[in-house]
Amino acid sequence: MRRLAVMVTLFWVSVTPADALCRAWPEWAEFRQAYLQADGRVIDRSLPDQPTVSEAAGYAAFLALVGDDRPTFELIIRWVRDNLSGGDLNQRLPAWRWGHRDAGDWGVLDSNSASDADLWLAFDLVEAGRLWAEPRFARLGRQLAMRILDEEVVHLDDLGPVLLPGREGFVHDGQRAVVNPSYAPSFVLARLSSIDPRFGALNQSTDRLLDATVAFGFVPDWAEYVQGQGYRLVSGQEGRGAYNAIRVYLWTALMADGEARQRAMHRLQAFATQISGDELPEWFDPRTGESGGVASRAHRAALLPFLKQVAPVRYQRILRQLHETTAVAHDGGHYYGDVLALIALAYDEGRYAFASDGRLLRGSSSCRH
Repeated sequence: MRRLAVMVTLFWVSVTPADALCRAWPEWAEFRQAYLQADGRVIDRSLPDQPTVSEAAGYAAFLALVGDDRPTFELIIRWVRDNLSGGDLNQRLPAWRWGHRDAGDWGVLDSNSASDADLWLAFDLVEAGRLWAEPRFARLGRQLAMRILDEEVVHLDDLGPVLLPGREGFVHDGQRAVVNPSYAPSFVLARLSSIDPRFGALNQSTDRLLDATVAFGFVPDWAEYVQGQGYRLVSGQEGRGAYNAIRVYLWTALMADGEARQRAMHRLQAFATQISGDELPEWFDPRTGESGGVASRAHRAALLPFLKQVAPVRYQRILRQLHETTAVAHDGGHYYGDVLALIALAYDEGRYAFASDGRLLRGSSSCRH
């Protein structure tokens, strides 16, 4: 069985951004072959039900946009429309999970939405409309953005909007909401604020969430919003930071230079000094400063751009570790680690960046393949 060369093989060689922009992107082609069906479905082959989660579609569509791969982008969006949104993405938020059902057929496994995926998909569509001069993408992105505001954002008091992780099941007694700090990258919200200023308010609310819950430089996977009190940490294992929280370090490192980015990096900078030893931990606890386990490749990939800026020596060590674990089975790869690696390392190589208003900045089209 052919094996997928995970996103880091070519990145071990030191290159300048200009060099990177004029080089083909074979890792994207490998990712497509490993995880995308011909119809545009993104598959997590490591799980028994071979699922597609809406988040995977959002990330893959973003990567297609970075690679100027419009045919793949079209396939992904069409598959989401037809299979996660009942044939009409204008009228229905995507279901968050699709796969092999107990009855033996294939279809939606959980019809609830996932706001992180929805935000990325709206961003992807808005930017596709701009970069490819395609009004139908821009219109669809605006419609999806407005539906997010209508169905996944609540106001429990006058302290500001709260982004729910999904449409249903996250508000309790009308006074307490479960929230996820990794769901709303600031550049995504900044770009969508050009559609509706309420996304700007949501960006400020997400910033308050991180201010209230990040300690020792550690981000929790989950937190909560309490009416009249604002955001706070939660008890138990959900209050730790692991596979969700690692994305906050990645999103922060991808922000455009400026005051907001400096503030966000400062909030997390203690993380670099709190970690010791040769291995990165798998989980961190912002309530106690404790950490444990051994980080997966998803952790190492997600943290790479952040560590490059705050801990260059550790960055080189993590890059070496990624280089030493490049191959994943084509028929059973670990989607989450691979997609975070591709997002992180494409940025590290200079293939894309974000403007201060959230616009996607791509490399020269004459160099991309």
